[in-house]
Amino acid sequence: DTDAKMPDRFYLNEAIYKLPEIKRIKPMRISTALAIFRYFNSKVILDPNGEFFGRMMAAAISGATVYHALNPKGYLCADEMIRFLNKPNFYVAGEGIDIFTPNVVEENAYDTIFTNLIFFEEEEENKKRYRDENDWLKKYAYNFIANSVKALVKGGYFILYFSDHRFTKYTRPISEYCVRILEMTFLGVIAVSKSDLEFANAILVWRK
Repeated sequence: DTDAKMPDRFYLNEAIYKLPEIKRIKPMRISTALAIFRYFNSKVILDPNGEFFGRMMAAAISGATVYHALNPKGYLCADEMIRFLNKPNFYVAGEGIDIFTPNVVEENAYDTIFTNLIFFEEEEENKKRYRDENDWLKKYAYNFIANSVKALVKGGYFILYFSDHRFTKYTRPISEYCVRILEMTFLGVIAVSKSDLEFANAILVWRK
């Protein structure tokens, strides 16, 4: 519950940033996602790793007609935001459902996928599940991307956010996989930085 005296314009920030998990990641800014959705004229959007659902808010503001997200971690803020938006075609799947769940996502149905990976370094569970970073790439990252891209229409955009500059070491192998194996066209990199240029995160874009 939010403070009743809190102005409406602060509600979305509170719903996202008051969560304890936020301390370990750099969430997508709503304004950044909004600019990207508008630039690519995204109308039917899938987010296989909704994380804290700032991209869902951006989709609503941008005028998108459909936004579907998966919620493998079960973050409760998704329910808050769905009620706040009150949009019939904005849907977040339940806890534990991910892109590997059979028939959870319709194929050839979305014009844009905008998401991020759960990177090898982010969770101790990954270090138990995968031998090393290359093992994580082969067994998780590539399969996550391949299953996601099946949901795109021909000519649709696959947009991947690298939420920490440490993770940009994966951009080359992931991009090579997308181009050589999935036969997508690499369109380029969008850099996201603070005004003081203290650090920059990367958003990579391919077209199916």
